[in-house]
Amino acid sequence: MKEESHKVLEMLEQGKINAEQAGRLLSSIEEPGEVETPLGKKPRWLKVKVWDKDAEKPKVNVKVPIALLKAGIKIGAIFQSFIPDNAKDKIAEKGIDISQIENIEQLDELINSLTESGPFVIAQVEDTDDNERVEVTIE
Repeated sequence: MKEESHKVLEMLEQGKINAEQAGRLLSSIEEPGEVETPLGKKPRWLKVKVWDKDAEKPKVNVKVPIALLKAGIKIGAIFQSFIPDNAKDKIAEKGIDISQIENIEQLDELINSLTESGPFVIAQVEDTDDNERVEVTIE
């Protein structure tokens, strides 16, 4: 059994999470339903790169596995119910409504549709003041 699955089952046994939450966590760990793109290549990474405007190689190159992104969103949605009300109020003061995180099915659908579309550029931003370019992609 995977270490992550074992931890989820321990949390269930200790009463820290309920059966529904454990099921969500376990399904986020397994990730069975990845779809092949038409090119035969599964996008597996969310990448953020930062270049000096005229450079050939990026000075920052961050790769986050899509599966980790999905699992993090799901785990965050489950554990947001454990956040004390006073902490939720402080977060809300910053303009963040964490109650929106509860609908993880919509977030999961969004990520699935992005990865089904195949590799593509999400955003490209040029900062003329700092002479930098930022690119966010799914590959």
